[in-house]
Amino acid sequence: MVRGISIEAYERHIESGKQLTQWQKIYAFLEEHRPLTRSELSERVGIRLSSVCGRVNELLQAGLIEEYERRRCSVTKEPAHPVGLTQRELF
Repeated sequence: MVRGISIEAYERHIESGKQLTQWQKIYAFLEEHRPLTRSELSERVGIRLSSVCGRVNELLQAGLIEEYERRRCSVTKEPAHPVGLTQRELF
């Protein structure tokens, strides 16, 4: 169950226009770098992990990025799925 305060905070976040900016930062970073875990993205892009996780989930649902095979994260030292741009064939 999602708490009411979380929904209110998310709605304020969308209204602020920060969501698109965070999407853009994450997507642009992934365009220039190999697939990264959410923790690695958070550290390198300078966005809180909770925000990175939310934006990554939205980008995954939109089909703009995809998860890759698990590997050891350089930040947490734990196995994690890196994410990167969707590998689409161009015709």
